[in-house]
Amino acid sequence: MKLRGTLLLLILFGFLSAQNASSTIHGDNLLHNNPFPKILGNRIGSNYYIDSIAGNDANDGLSPFTAWQSLKNVNATTFTPGDSILFNCGCTWSGVMLHPLGSGSLGNPIVVSKYGTGNLPQINGNTAKLANQQAVYLNNQEYFTLSNLDITNNYQATSTKTAVKMGIYVTASDFGVVHSVTLKDLVIHDVLGTYYSNVNSGGIFCEITGSSKVTTFDSLLIEHCKVYNVDRTGISNQSSWAGPRTLTSNTGWAPSTNLIVQNCEVDSSGSNSIIIRVAKAPKIQYNKIFKSSIRYSGNAVFVFNCDDALIQYNECYYNVFNGGDVDASAFDGDYRCHRTVIQYNYSHDNDGGAWVIVSNPGFSGTFDDSCIIRYNISQNDCHANASSNQAICRIVGNITNTQVYNNTIYSSTDFIAAINHCAWGGGTSGTLPNNTTYANNIFYLNQSNPAFTFNTSKNNIVNNNLFYFPPPYSGTIAIDSDAVSTDPQLVNPGSGAEGYNTVDGYKLMAGSPCVKAGILLPNHSPTDFWGNKVPSVLGVAPSIGAFEYNSTLSVSFANFKVESKGNTSLLSWITTEEINNAGFWIEESKDGVLFNTINFVPSKAATGNYAGTINYSFTDEHPYDGLNYYRLKQIDREGGQTYSSLIELKNKKISTAQISVYPNPIISGGSFHLKLKNIPVGNYQLVLMDFTGKKIYTQSVSNSANKDVLIIHSPIILQKGIYTLELGKDGFHTTTNLIVQ
Repeated sequence: MKLRGTLLLLILFGFLSAQNASSTIHGDNLLHNNPFPKILGNRIGSNYYIDSIAGNDANDGLSPFTAWQSLKNVNATTFTPGDSILFNCGCTWSGVMLHPLGSGSLGNPIVVSKYGTGNLPQINGNTAKLANQQAVYLNNQEYFTLSNLDITNNYQATSTKTAVKMGIYVTASDFGVVHSVTLKDLVIHDVLGTYYSNVNSGGIFCEITGSSKVTTFDSLLIEHCKVYNVDRTGISNQSSWAGPRTLTSNTGWAPSTNLIVQNCEVDSSGSNSIIIRVAKAPKIQYNKIFKSSIRYSGNAVFVFNCDDALIQYNECYYNVFNGGDVDASAFDGDYRCHRTVIQYNYSHDNDGGAWVIVSNPGFSGTFDDSCIIRYNISQNDCHANASSNQAICRIVGNITNTQVYNNTIYSSTDFIAAINHCAWGGGTSGTLPNNTTYANNIFYLNQSNPAFTFNTSKNNIVNNNLFYFPPPYSGTIAIDSDAVSTDPQLVNPGSGAEGYNTVDGYKLMAGSPCVKAGILLPNHSPTDFWGNKVPSVLGVAPSIGAFEYNSTLSVSFANFKVESKGNTSLLSWITTEEINNAGFWIEESKDGVLFNTINFVPSKAATGNYAGTINYSFTDEHPYDGLNYYRLKQIDREGGQTYSSLIELKNKKISTAQISVYPNPIISGGSFHLKLKNIPVGNYQLVLMDFTGKKIYTQSVSNSANKDVLIIHSPIILQKGIYTLELGKDGFHTTTNLIVQ
């Protein structure tokens, strides 16, 4: 892909109107690659620029050339709907809290983001040595988006526990409904009040206060954020409108709605990583959570005082047990919750267990009712260094109507217990859980005679589970009269690693005794961990475990993975059985949401049928820089389709294809050189766009092995400002900025 030699190719870059432009620029590609992102579109409002190096607070701030320098003007301005506040990449602002004023409106939020290229702009609060100090602050503000910032707030003091610190603090008081606050694509790290143990501190904290006017968040979205090394909590919220409510009444309870935490990474939090409180139908999904509770007791993820919370598609691992802890588990349905669902999660290597459901009857009106734990995978959770009350599944206090079904549990050799029902504080008598169901679970137990402890809990139903002790371990489980006690014949048990999509070893092989050996529960999950359909008709039994085996599936996948090979991504997968299989479409995504089809790999089975192992591979020659998501869409010969699990790769290209301009800036009407670096030989479309993303001009260009510089004559009527040049074809694209003076 390297270009040899230098040849100057003169191209007449004449002006054509935007309506005569011939090529199409995909919005998704523009969003990810334009260093001056499309902020305005058709929105109203102004753009304000801040540059800590080249700016000046005497400027008007309305262009990169007249940028403000400090946060003084930003914090003194009441912004209006549609305004954008843009910080220059590579710059840092220290010691002053960022607190822009004003609210947006529906369809016209105020947006805080970046411009330029390089490291994310950083807001550093570490010299603002005040208690309760946050680096970024919003108060009674709505229709507001914070994105593309690096935020830190490390307060160093001489004694411990001296200051509450937060990276971002979003608060509202006696306001009413706070609409549409979005926090996305943020890096928040080293938020430390000298290891302060107050739970209402840490990376992101959103809080409702006041008592005069009911106040809630509606559409609070936290996504694609990386939070690490914070105290005490990674991402959390709180509300003064919490009740007290009881099992049968909601007195004083005003929950926030449409609260979502997704696609975030939380690493090394002092205690809990994600806490959601006082919310109706919140979602915690597609997150990667690890090294929780590195200093204080805490379960990694928990919901408290919520209805219909959904915790799904998360990976949680390496939660740490501290001396005296009672927590350290992965997922927690805490008290005053109705109908929490914990599903499709992968937990592994946590000192505490995989799941804990708790309620303290010592407080008036407490409860936790109708929690469901289903189709999860637990590997090597609950280690002997944790407290004696720990278990892979622990249910504590006045808990009612819990269902635990179709989970696959692979134990470590030093785990403490498989199940523990106990009173608050670990007691064996008092108020214990009532009406708990365990069904269709696989317990793969690498320890002889482990504990399944129910104490004086009542109305426990244990049906159709599998309990297996691989040699040399042995044991007898007497709690399930319909139990299966033979090898579940998993594809490769114990093979899960770091990564949500490393668990294909927990699928069932064709001869597994788990196939169609379960029982169908009321309102049974319609899909398994991998998205396969589960029987929904009474009389048709589901499989035991987190995988629904179906002999009519065209393909049984195993070990789908991706690895970086230089500038490319190497995908590989194994099928253990193929029936009527035509082949696989390979789909790629930058964000895990919007996918593009990049190639088709036909079945290696001549007839589409094969009972055995087949290995496949494919090389993506042009992966994205940074994160790449892949999945397989299997197609059978009758047109049916099945998706594989999603896999992720952070690609670091050795030789990045790029373009650059010199001189830059140019004088309007002048020419410039377009330098090509690691651009493959071929024909391309060169597109000139203004700041809003509007196409000004499209030109076909070509290069061969002996060209690496093009001389471009710019349109003669270009106005002063910042433009974007994009060179691309067939999914390949790279951009640079052009400044006209």
